[in-house]
Amino acid sequence: MNQQKVLIIDDDLLIRDMLYDFLLEKGYQVLTASDESAALDAIEAREFDAAIVDLKLPDGDGLSIMKKLKTARPEVAVIMVTGHPSDDIRDEAYQSGAEAFLEKPFKVTRLASILKRAIYEASHRKRPT
Repeated sequence: MNQQKVLIIDDDLLIRDMLYDFLLEKGYQVLTASDESAALDAIEAREFDAAIVDLKLPDGDGLSIMKKLKTARPEVAVIMVTGHPSDDIRDEAYQSGAEAFLEKPFKVTRLASILKRAIYEASHRKRPT
């Protein structure tokens, strides 16, 4: 089985590094981006199975990135994370295609189970032909 690839998009270095280390330990290949520009470059250049996307970024927002990602690659599982949750944002995230929405702080073990499920479900959806 191929190693699953995850893109982490978060401007917080501590969170990005913690998730990177945790997911590597769990056997994932991990790519990181700290802002919208780097995230869009990664989306264009690399293939991956899932993205963990922070809502607030210095040069954009996670919802915008997720919409672009889902347009380009609808088969990629997206987990939105934020330290500033609201019902409106949560609803918009799900309507835009997020598989999950997590409020910071969260337990990495919870993220791991959500990520595994999201990748499984996304991989079993029919790809557009």
